[in-house]
Amino acid sequence: MSEPENDSNKINIEIEALETPVGPIPSLEAIKEIIKGLNILNDEMIKNKETINNEVLKLMEIIDRELKSLKKLLAEETISFSALKESVSGIQNKIDELIKEEKNNYKKFEGLINELKKTINNFENNLETKIYSILKKIIKPKPKTS
Repeated sequence: MSEPENDSNKINIEIEALETPVGPIPSLEAIKEIIKGLNILNDEMIKNKETINNEVLKLMEIIDRELKSLKKLLAEETISFSALKESVSGIQNKIDELIKEEKNNYKKFEGLINELKKTINNFENNLETKIYSILKKIIKPKPKTS
């Protein structure tokens, strides 16, 4: 038997057979070579298993770190979203308040305009009465002569 080849990682086992009346059977040395080859194969499988396990552990650690980063980022985004939601809610409340104030101001302004209209109407009526009164004093009707 030869050691595993570096290039192809193959194990070559030469089996010697003994001729018997029943037919060829492997010799004791051939069986030892087979067992030796199986042991090498077993060692390689164990080594590969350990390598694979180590790689999987490394990947799991990386994934764990990434998950922690994502959890942290998600928590920060959740907090930011909550703060943004509160800000938007506060702005909406302020807008609603301003709209209500503007409606009240409009009603007050409308009331002031109506009062101004009444005052102007009263002023016009009083002015008309005074002008009529002044004109009446200036222009006296002539007495009728018969």
